[in-house]
Amino acid sequence: MVIAALKLTFAVSSDTSGHSTAKRINDRLWSAFKVAVAELPSSSHQEVLIGVSAVGNEEAPLRDRMDQLLVNLRDWGSVDLVDQELELLHYEDIELSEDYDKNLEKYNP
Repeated sequence: MVIAALKLTFAVSSDTSGHSTAKRINDRLWSAFKVAVAELPSSSHQEVLIGVSAVGNEEAPLRDRMDQLLVNLRDWGSVDLVDQELELLHYEDIELSEDYDKNLEKYNP
């Protein structure tokens, strides 16, 4: 299993609400790509941070999907995408902080 995590940074003009911009972006990405989308906390009123994630079996189709998403946002013209960070995580490579068997014992006495 592969998890794609994409962090997007958008510039927001002073006459535009950051929350309304985030809502438009969220709606567009969900309707076009059916990905998980969330507005992330930002330290500046001049930027909006959006987190996007998707899960799949292989890395290549996920990378292609995230690339298509970025092209879609750039072509849209209603938002100013200034930065993006893509991370692809292979579930097998993630070290779990809790031992599954110990956790199971708690719930199955």
